[in-house]
Amino acid sequence: MASTLLLVVVFVIDVIAFALAVAAEKKRGTLTITKGGRDGATNCLYLSDTGTGFRVGSFLFLSASQLLIMVASRCLCCGKALQKGKSRKWAIILFIICWYVSPLHFGVCQLE
Repeated sequence: MASTLLLVVVFVIDVIAFALAVAAEKKRGTLTITKGGRDGATNCLYLSDTGTGFRVGSFLFLSASQLLIMVASRCLCCGKALQKGKSRKWAIILFIICWYVSPLHFGVCQLE
């Protein structure tokens, strides 16, 4: 029962992180090109905006879900290693999914 609850909570957190990543992409920052300095070099200036906050929020939610999985399963860096079995297998699978699915959030946002 507890593992099912954990999976549901992690899934909800990941969906929130995905929504924040999509919102960040929709609120993309603006670029200002300036010429200045002593040598007349061209500089690009990106202003911090709400999209930046959404990106940080998405990263924090993904990190929180990863931490929750590691603490609940007491694996990897949050306790002694699990014995061989179902719990260890799921901990490793969830760890891999979290870190491989995260970059897909950004890839899906680029499909405009």
